[in-house]
Amino acid sequence: GECNCRHSIEFLLNGKKIVLEQGEFNPIQSLGKWLRTDKVNLKGTKVACEEGGCGSCTVVMTQYDSISDSLVHRPINSCLIPMGLLDGQSITTIEHLGSKEKGLHPIQKSFVKHHATQCGYCTPGFIMNAYSMLLDKKQPSLEDLQNRFDGNICRCTGYRAIHDALRVFSKDYKQNPDSELVSDETNTKTYICPDPSQPLDTRLRTPIRLDYKNIKFFVPNDFQQLMKIKMSYPNSVLIAGATEIGIDIKKKPPAPVYISLQNIKELRGLEISPD
Repeated sequence: GECNCRHSIEFLLNGKKIVLEQGEFNPIQSLGKWLRTDKVNLKGTKVACEEGGCGSCTVVMTQYDSISDSLVHRPINSCLIPMGLLDGQSITTIEHLGSKEKGLHPIQKSFVKHHATQCGYCTPGFIMNAYSMLLDKKQPSLEDLQNRFDGNICRCTGYRAIHDALRVFSKDYKQNPDSELVSDETNTKTYICPDPSQPLDTRLRTPIRLDYKNIKFFVPNDFQQLMKIKMSYPNSVLIAGATEIGIDIKKKPPAPVYISLQNIKELRGLEISPD
């Protein structure tokens, strides 16, 4: 009797609406692991460190930002974000950008041209981070680019080739005469993918309760509901960005109850009053 709840989540994945009913998914499984299941089969997203350290699992989450009143495209670690936090979100994975069949996105082509990949595990993460950056800022400076990738680790190519592949997209880019010698070996056509879909409007939605095995996962919509659930389950774990809990879930037994704070407006900003 905690809430008049619905028992499913819906979100957009590469523009397609996905509805998952309670029981058919684990709300504390990471998005990265779910994408790579045989059923979903989007294995372009790599899961390497599983701790949010290496960036190989990066996908783009498109959200409405009430402060700037615009859509923002955030690169997120899909290895950390639990499925229960996805309601209403718009998620874009590397598969949306291009393929040998459809053609390659200009960022992908630049990686091929500059030999910026070896084992390939980090590549989708670098490309998705760059893609999200160019969506928000059509012409980044070289410094913007250099500061952007501290969450992406490459352990084999070395960063010079990756830097060269990305530098092409900065407004400070000047063609280096030597780079003319780098042949464009991609015989693949260029494909410009549509921009990510707008997130679903969840403002008028009922709160969510998901039961899975011995776990309860709540997504309340306002502070009152949050307090009510927290009083019913004082030992419940609160999830905001999941950067810590995303790691805990893999290494410790799960808590019996999780409560997402994603829709609690009062907890999403700071207000300074005169007194």
